Amino acid sequence: MLSAVFDVLRTQRWFDASQPFDSSVHLTQGACVWLLLSRGGVGHTYVKFSDRVSLQAEATRYAAANAHYPALVPAFIGHVHTGGLDVLACRAVDFRGVDRAVLLGAAAGAAQTVQADLAGYFNGLRTASAPAGVSAVRNADLLAALQQYYAGHALAPLAQRWLKTGAALRAAALPDQAQHGDLALNNLGRTPSGRLVIFDWEDFGAVSLPGLDLFTLELSLAGGARHLLNHRAQRHTGSARLVARACAAMQLDGADYGRLTPVYALVFRYLKRNYGPAVREQMDGLLQDLAASDI
Repeated sequence: MLSAVFDVLRTQRWFDASQPFDSSVHLTQGACVWLLLSRGGVGHTYVKFSDRVSLQAEATRYAAANAHYPALVPAFIGHVHTGGLDVLACRAVDFRGVDRAVLLGAAAGAAQTVQADLAGYFNGLRTASAPAGVSAVRNADLLAALQQYYAGHALAPLAQRWLKTGAALRAAALPDQAQHGDLALNNLGRTPSGRLVIFDWEDFGAVSLPGLDLFTLELSLAGGARHLLNHRAQRHTGSARLVARACAAMQLDGADYGRLTPVYALVFRYLKRNYGPAVREQMDGLLQDLAASDI
C-alpha cells in the first residue's frame, strides 16, 4: 500500500517530487496510518491514509482550522480519494511537547509566548464557525442530540439528571463557536522559536459549545475529574489563573464555565462515541467521577 500512497503523492504534485524523501516513519496504525516523511533528517510532510475509511470530513475540518488559525495549525496541503485510497497531507512541524508548567505559569521566559498564543486561540474561538459541508451539532440542537445519544446508554439516568438542569438550558442558549473537540496537553506542541502549535483537528466544529476546549485542556492538565475539582477548590493555583485568562479571552462568564462542567463532560463523551472501548470506558469513568463529586 505504501507504494500506492507515494504514487498518489507524486501524481498530486503537492511538493517537489524530484527530491526523494530519505525516511518515512509509521506513527500510528489501525483504520488509518500516519507517516512522517523526512528530507535531510528534517520532518517535511505528514501523510494520513486509509483504504477503509473516508478522510473527507477530517480534511474539510483541517483545512477550515488552518484557515482560521494559520499561525497555530500545521499547514494543510491537500486531500484526495483515488484508487480506493484516501490520502491527506499536511506540512510537518518541528516541535517538542509542551510541559504543563509552561501552561500553568510555573515556567518563565519563552513560556509567556506559549501562554499568549493560547490566549489568542481562545480569543479566536469567538469567531470560529463550523466548516461548511460537514456534520455539526449547533447549540440550539445540542440537548436533543445528547438526549437521543444517552437514551440507551448505561449512564442514562445520570445523563438525564444533568440534561434537565439550568446549566443544560444555558448551554443550548450560548452562541455557536466551533471547538477543537480534544484540546489536551498531548495535542499541543512548542516550536523551536517558542510558538504554540495545535494538532489533531479531526473533530473541529463537530460541536460549538463555548468553553468545551477549555474544559478538555483543564481536565488533561489535572489528570482526571477528581483532581480537576480539587484544583478548582484552590482558587489561586496556576490552573485557576489559566481558566481565568481563557474565560476572559473567550468573553465567557467564569461562573457559567463552572456550572457547565457536567454538560462539557456529556459532550466530550458524545464526541468520543465512535472511538475504541478503552477511550469510551475512560469517558464513562469521567462522568462517574463527576457524579461522585455531586457536581
